[in-house]
Amino acid sequence: MAAERIAIVRRRSYIRRRSAVMAAVSAERYGARMAKKHGKSVKPTRSVKPRQKAVTEERWTVRGVAGPLQKAAADAARAEGLTLGVWVSRLLQAAVAGREPTTATAEWRAALEARVARLEAAAGLAPG
Repeated sequence: MAAERIAIVRRRSYIRRRSAVMAAVSAERYGARMAKKHGKSVKPTRSVKPRQKAVTEERWTVRGVAGPLQKAAADAARAEGLTLGVWVSRLLQAAVAGREPTTATAEWRAALEARVARLEAAAGLAPG
């Protein structure tokens, strides 16, 4: 009876070790998905880098730009070793450098400042 009990314990121990080995091999070969089928939860062996979001103050989309022009801009940016956003920003800064704001821009700015002042006065806030 004791001998049978020892045999059963050894058999169970063997099965546990075998299951652990099978889970590790499955994880190595097929990723964590196959390892779970064997009853073991194993992290994937390959490292997965989290996607990084572009750090921008605002997202800006320009519609209506022809496909060949988009490709040419992307190629020019890549040739300079820049992202498309940085390349376009530099191009726009160079184009508007030294220009005075248009009268429409000045009118909008004055209208917005007047509106903010009225809202602040209505809310009882001191103008800052």
